[in-house]
Amino acid sequence: MLQINKAHNIKLLYYVVAVIFLFSACIDDDIKNIEDNVIFSPEYSIPVGSDSVTMAEVVDNYPFDLILIPDSLDNLDSLNIFLFDSSSYFSPVYFDYSSDYTYNLGGIANKIDYITSLMLRLNCINGIPARVQLQVYFLNQFEIALDSVFQDGRMIIEAATTNDEGEVIDKYKLFKHDIYLDQEFIDIMSQTTTVRVSSRIELVNFNVRHIRYFSENDFWMQLGVRFKLELPVNDVN
Repeated sequence: MLQINKAHNIKLLYYVVAVIFLFSACIDDDIKNIEDNVIFSPEYSIPVGSDSVTMAEVVDNYPFDLILIPDSLDNLDSLNIFLFDSSSYFSPVYFDYSSDYTYNLGGIANKIDYITSLMLRLNCINGIPARVQLQVYFLNQFEIALDSVFQDGRMIIEAATTNDEGEVIDKYKLFKHDIYLDQEFIDIMSQTTTVRVSSRIELVNFNVRHIRYFSENDFWMQLGVRFKLELPVNDVN
């Protein structure tokens, strides 16, 4: 009787071990199936750069000499008078200014195929009493422009508000202005090595005859990029 019970117990032990082994294998397969189907959706923000420029710097970098107007002509009723600090000049229509920022995708460069959305975030403070036109260009390693952000023309940043003496009393502020880009820009960004922000300061304002500009009037902007990815869990590292 003792021998029969012992044999029975051994068979029962083998059976339990077999069931545990089979159950463990099923769990491993289920876990693997879960890993293959679960999607991880992280978001990454990459700062592109920020910059500020004063009117003094813009004027100093202007490629042509401004023509000083004699005092006897200061009161001409003309849109072509550029009043800067204590002097008057014959005015160009606008000043152009640009900033270049070195750019790369960093740690997500090898996950470009998993990027599902791309967004630019722009912050601006305009302390210049003139509108600023913005355009953002993506350049490759040969400094060739691959594309620009604003397809229908430059984005307009409104002018600062002034008092009757032409002094700025309220800067124009634009924060968290998000620009969502098409899928094709994802491939463009993978080839981009430089982001160029082109700023054009409009000196002519048809609503105001004479606008006075001062050296300390400034324009500040900040640009960043935000990506969203969809990664299978087993590709996360």
